[in-house]
Amino acid sequence: MKLQTAFDAYSNSTDKVSTITRQLSLSGIAIIWLFCQAKDGVVTVPEGLTDSVLLIVLSLIFDLFQYAYKSIIWGIFKTLKYHNDSELEDEVIEPWWFNYPTLLFFWGKVVLMLLAYYYLIIYLVDNSLII
Repeated sequence: MKLQTAFDAYSNSTDKVSTITRQLSLSGIAIIWLFCQAKDGVVTVPEGLTDSVLLIVLSLIFDLFQYAYKSIIWGIFKTLKYHNDSELEDEVIEPWWFNYPTLLFFWGKVVLMLLAYYYLIIYLVDNSLII
């Protein structure tokens, strides 16, 4: 197997995990919305679901930060290389630490989403909404 094949498999997998995490975020918000109550124009989230809401929002923020950081750092890198007379086909070596914040945000959003669904399931079980 070529190393490029491994890189492609990794890239495809992380893209898919990001997509699924985003879909789970929206689904989680929709499920929680079903239990929200409106009174006098104010919507309240049931007390047992506040942790899930917070974790879902944090997961979405981590998702944004992952792609924002990645766009900024690679944009700066390519601009600096391009303005230093590098050509688009030149081989360049990126700093070793470039992807660490991206990985932190990536795995952070996944863990936050898993925790959000853990608390959501606990709420549903405790309120006899699922077995």
